[in-house]
Amino acid sequence: MKPSAFHHGFWWPRLLAAPLFVCMLLVAGCETVGLPMPSWPSRTADYQVVDDPMAAQAVPAAQPGSGAVNCTVGKGAARFNRGWYDFDEAKFTLRDSQRVNVTLRRRGAQQDTMAFQGVFDTAGQKMLFCPIRSGPPDQRIVCGSLYMLEDDLQMGVKRTFDIPDAIRGGTISCAFDRAKMPKL
Repeated sequence: MKPSAFHHGFWWPRLLAAPLFVCMLLVAGCETVGLPMPSWPSRTADYQVVDDPMAAQAVPAAQPGSGAVNCTVGKGAARFNRGWYDFDEAKFTLRDSQRVNVTLRRRGAQQDTMAFQGVFDTAGQKMLFCPIRSGPPDQRIVCGSLYMLEDDLQMGVKRTFDIPDAIRGGTISCAFDRAKMPKL
């Protein structure tokens, strides 16, 4: 009987080759699997201009369990046309991947307003806030973001709220149930 290659020490490359081949197939398969990412606003052309400053205030509160997040922003200062000033509190509701325009009023000067846009991605538990600016479509707009877990939003959460070149030193309070929102 003739000895096989197994007996001559050539068996170990075959044992290593099989798991290596399976791993290569798994890694190659990962490239074709992906989840769609939400499109975040990145240019002025993506924004809608708020025609009525009361529009953002008129949004009804989200009902608990609806997946929407109720928020209030206040304190701090916002950049209005004439400079940085304190602003009145503003309430708004964010729904998954929908853009919401929020208008802030300068405290003591109800005619002076500024606006920002908010987007909530429930899959990534990320909130993105961008100032609404007029200008060329390729103008760079710097946004701010917050990450909140579902448990945070169930209990209610309060965080520092800053949007570069738009709001500084502000506070935001958010919860699924408006009754659970911490006071600013």
